[in-house]
Amino acid sequence: MEVTDDASPDVIELDTDRCVVEWRDKSLMPEPYVGEERSSNDEIRAMEQFARVFAERYSTPGPALYMGSLDEAITHSLFDPSTPCPLVLYVHHDHSIATNIFCEHVLCAEKITTYLAENFIVWAWDRTNDINYQRLLAMLRLHVGDSVAGLVASSPIDLHPLLLCLVFQNGQIEVANTIEGNMSVDTALKLLINARDVFDRRKEEADPTNLQLTSVSGEGWTMSESLLIPITKNSKDFRQIASEFIKDNRRIVSIDRVENPMWLSQYLNNKETIDARLNGSESERIFVFTCSPSTAQQILRKGFSDQLKSIHGRQYGYGFYFPSFSGFDSTQNRKHAMLVCRVLVGRSCLGHWTMETCPSGYDSTTNESGTYVVYSNRHILPKYLIIFT
Repeated sequence: MEVTDDASPDVIELDTDRCVVEWRDKSLMPEPYVGEERSSNDEIRAMEQFARVFAERYSTPGPALYMGSLDEAITHSLFDPSTPCPLVLYVHHDHSIATNIFCEHVLCAEKITTYLAENFIVWAWDRTNDINYQRLLAMLRLHVGDSVAGLVASSPIDLHPLLLCLVFQNGQIEVANTIEGNMSVDTALKLLINARDVFDRRKEEADPTNLQLTSVSGEGWTMSESLLIPITKNSKDFRQIASEFIKDNRRIVSIDRVENPMWLSQYLNNKETIDARLNGSESERIFVFTCSPSTAQQILRKGFSDQLKSIHGRQYGYGFYFPSFSGFDSTQNRKHAMLVCRVLVGRSCLGHWTMETCPSGYDSTTNESGTYVVYSNRHILPKYLIIFT
């Protein structure tokens, strides 16, 4: 199996009679069982195993991989406030006939690994196992969008591995170039250089100096207005979100994905600090914050203001309340808003109405029956806006 220059310099000639791959017993990533719950720490361990086993299989370690979740990789690449860069998603498949030769002679080539290290962040996933494949599609739909998930889903196995070069432009994450498993070193390098050029000349930069910023009340940081990306009603994501968060016969008017790079960066920095202190314990939960549509829009423009600290009571502290269930009045034909949020509850203690912040060493207060109170926007990250009647 060699990279040939005869018929076409752009593809690798694969001798299918000789392309018999004898992998080691260990997979690049852990193979979960059906229904197994996975945490962010599991993703990090999966990345570490990927890098370790990849280096064992091939003559060189290959590109340096980002050790963290996909949303963290996006934040530290496309939306990094100081040195943003494009993101490469490396999608591996052991059953592709091209995998062995591509990894050995293209992905591990010095000029490829050097250029990637200097110009990109690389996040990797092994989709060989079907459960891991479904997890990948779910993560892509959630953090990148349906179009990128659809591109992976529609790519034949024998075109893997894939390198998807992601950039942020026109208000969304887009694929600038796709490098497939049958491409040569020179073609792959040309596509990487082109993707970097696309990123550098993008019209809409994830640059806080070009955004209208709002000071977050009393918290010493600023945020830009959130971007709302509509989720189509006939999509799988729409149905899944609706079934998970709307439990009765309410009519859903719209569901939007919320994107806010600056808010995400603040949240993840805070999460990293809390996670280190908790030493592996889960620090976040998913809650909903119900309010009027106008209040939701205000939150997405300026964050949670002090005026919102009392709208759901203050029995367990003067902060932002996230109950285990969401109540709203039953007035017919009146629109309601629901913000689905990631909430950093961290270490929690029993709250009291006199508390205006957490005691030292704690991150939230609670009634010990599922309701949590947090006291900072850094502990909250809206994911979806649901409008319903």
